[in-house]
Amino acid sequence: MERKELVLTQEQQGLLSLIDNVQNNWAEYELEDLPLFEHFNRKLVVVGFSATPTENFTKEMFSVRIAQVLTNKDTGEVYKKKVEDEWFIYPQNKTVLTNEKGEPIKVVQKTLDENNEVIEEKEVTLDAPSIKYIKFLLLNKKAHLVDVLSQFMGLYYEKFKTKIDMI
Repeated sequence: MERKELVLTQEQQGLLSLIDNVQNNWAEYELEDLPLFEHFNRKLVVVGFSATPTENFTKEMFSVRIAQVLTNKDTGEVYKKKVEDEWFIYPQNKTVLTNEKGEPIKVVQKTLDENNEVIEEKEVTLDAPSIKYIKFLLLNKKAHLVDVLSQFMGLYYEKFKTKIDMI
């Protein structure tokens, strides 16, 4: 009986080992401690995602599947995994634009009267359609997929914090 065997350098074997040991999630977002669970680290992890076009390919929906993981601070052992609600992002959803440091981009918004005189000026965040922003970041190599997913985890946590913190 014939047998085939790959001849690998140490570097190639190391690469295969690194690939084999890659984490099982796409992105992580560390969460603050909760008083009742102070002995545990918490994080949100992206366990899956998809971009689904509509029938006529003019619009799409982006969905992100998320879980919360609690690990024992002393042992590192996973205590609990809780599947969170899937997050659906639609074309009409808006996202705050961020700079290279991940900070919100702020602009001045003027309120004008009927004579175009400035009544009020205030600082607001700049936003854009979420799905187009994701595509812009990825297609123009402004960010990696993992960075985009991590950024959206922060938004997800802000939006659903109360429910997520009810473990």
